[in-house]
Amino acid sequence: MNERSKIRALLRQVQDLVDENSPRRVLAIRVCVGELCGADPTLLSNAYGELVRDTPLRDVALEIEFAPLEAVCEQCGNRFRIDRFRYECNQCGSLRLSLRGGDELHLDSVKLEEDEAMNTKVLSQTLKEIQFLRGISPQYLEQIAAIAETLDLDEHEVVFREGQTADSLYLVAAGKVSLQVCRGDTGTKQIVTVGPGELLGWSSLSDHPQFAATAVVLERTHVIRIDGPKLRAICDSNPQFGYEFMRRTMLALAKRLTATWTQLSELYVAHYAPMAVGASAENE
Repeated sequence: MNERSKIRALLRQVQDLVDENSPRRVLAIRVCVGELCGADPTLLSNAYGELVRDTPLRDVALEIEFAPLEAVCEQCGNRFRIDRFRYECNQCGSLRLSLRGGDELHLDSVKLEEDEAMNTKVLSQTLKEIQFLRGISPQYLEQIAAIAETLDLDEHEVVFREGQTADSLYLVAAGKVSLQVCRGDTGTKQIVTVGPGELLGWSSLSDHPQFAATAVVLERTHVIRIDGPKLRAICDSNPQFGYEFMRRTMLALAKRLTATWTQLSELYVAHYAPMAVGASAENE
């Protein structure tokens, strides 16, 4: 692949955006690079540096985001990343797979001057309408908005995986997300469904942040991702807000545990005896 020509094409797209939003200055450029697209990240960065050297973009950072090759198992529905070109399901071993992504190279986003303030204002309004945050003071909503971003996720996308370090908290604005646990003898099991206005990823606020379930999108979903450590810092510096946020989190968790145990007792009681309730409590 000719990295120089590809970067030149991407810069033309950036220039079009600059022309549409003049006189706003470009702060950062992000490109999405699939691991199968054949582009070398180092060559892309070098080509970018050469092409913007004598332009207004010379001090603008180029961020490269890698898009892994993923697959969906047609037998068990598991979605997973292809690792070391092993084209078999990592849960059931099936070779009946549908591949997803991995070959793209495109302009993902361009951050423009004043975008941050504008996005914070819009996001604050969105947060105000989320059931979980209903009634929270506007000053705290603005603080949360400043450390948050919105994500649009398609069906079958994974929000986070069981065992990963929990560094983000999620609020579902629209759509549905399935929380699943994987056990070797029974495979992947759905334990609860989370909908609009609800919370995901409370473990990011704990002393041992680790996701204890996998969150999979059931339909096109809009979520707000909040930086967990930064949110915890806000709670620590504002005890009254921190208490209220944690109180709401515990109420949401209690409701989730009731729904989880009801489903497990009806469907998987043979594998989830009462002694496992403590483990179930760790689901997000």
